[in-house]
Amino acid sequence: LAASQNILQRGARAFNQYFGMIGAGVASVAGLVLGFRSVINVYNDYEESVANLSAITGLAGEQLDWLSERAKAASVSATEDGIRFRNSAKDIVDAYTMVGSKRPELLANREALAAVTEEAMILSRAAKIELEPAAVALTTVMNQFNEPADQARRIINALGAGSKVGAGNVAYINEAIEKAGTSARSAGLNVEQLIGTIEGIAPRFTQPAEAGTALRNVFLRLQALDDELNPTIVGWDKSLENLANRQYTAAELTKMFGLRAVNMVQALIDGRPEIIRYTEAVTDSNIAIEQAAINSATNAARLDQARNRAQLLRIELGEKLAPALTFSTNSFSYLLKAIMEVINNWDKYRRLLLLTIGLIMAYRYETMKATAAKMLDNLAMRDGIGLRIRETVVAQLQIY
Repeated sequence: LAASQNILQRGARAFNQYFGMIGAGVASVAGLVLGFRSVINVYNDYEESVANLSAITGLAGEQLDWLSERAKAASVSATEDGIRFRNSAKDIVDAYTMVGSKRPELLANREALAAVTEEAMILSRAAKIELEPAAVALTTVMNQFNEPADQARRIINALGAGSKVGAGNVAYINEAIEKAGTSARSAGLNVEQLIGTIEGIAPRFTQPAEAGTALRNVFLRLQALDDELNPTIVGWDKSLENLANRQYTAAELTKMFGLRAVNMVQALIDGRPEIIRYTEAVTDSNIAIEQAAINSATNAARLDQARNRAQLLRIELGEKLAPALTFSTNSFSYLLKAIMEVINNWDKYRRLLLLTIGLIMAYRYETMKATAAKMLDNLAMRDGIGLRIRETVVAQLQIY
């Protein structure tokens, strides 16, 4: 009985030891697979962004490949002005999608689409805002004034200068332009004049949508008045000057422009010096470029680009590993399923397994005992035969 218990104990220890080794091996393989999966997830995310760009814009083939490679290069490069792009390749592809969907004319020219998107990236660095609102602000101005792609640099400098010298930031300017841009253009204002006007009245209007709506009403009403007040005829500055010189009362202004626009008219008249000053500040400016260069000349910017380089390597590696991991994941799933079955049923069948192992080892022990006994019997028999032969030989010698 003691021998049988000893055999069972040795069997249990051996089983636990080998089971632990199997578990460690499985854990190592799982860790490796998870590491590969993380790399492949980076590639999958990037691939989905490129696919989304194609689906929304209709770009495909060589044009899509060119933009993909341009995004990768831009994520780790710097402009001639020393501006480091800190956006990842995936973020840049997403920005292509946004800019292309908001300014469809750019889809016919991949270089123009990439250039406008990169100007939005510069604006985001200059104003320290996310890429999406910067791209929205740029495309909003381009749409409202029907500006071509080669005017994107001028627009971002005007936006950057306005947010720097005035009270309204890029988001404020963008929302006001979205409301008033088309009517301002019809009244003969250019981008810089509208931005200067928005900054001139911004301290008096905390809500940009309200300011933009009121400006729209003023622009439209002025065009319906006499020639001396019509900005399309005398120009925006002269129109405001003539309006101020007439010294209308509040009641007269209300009758001319309506109750909803009278406050804006009064703010424009009172704020003429600020409007002129802000308009001059945002005209022929290089503020966005200068600000972006300063904001990207930091260790944080260099670190972001280092991360982008690492991401590009993961994208490249993930592209190569994706097919293999798809196959291995399916195979590994079956292996894990089998192991889970063993684990789930271990408590249920543990005693039976140990008893079975013990019986097998006990059987082997008894078999070995029987074999050893037989060998001893054979040796004894051999020794007995040899003894009888010797006795016979001795007897014969005595006879002779």
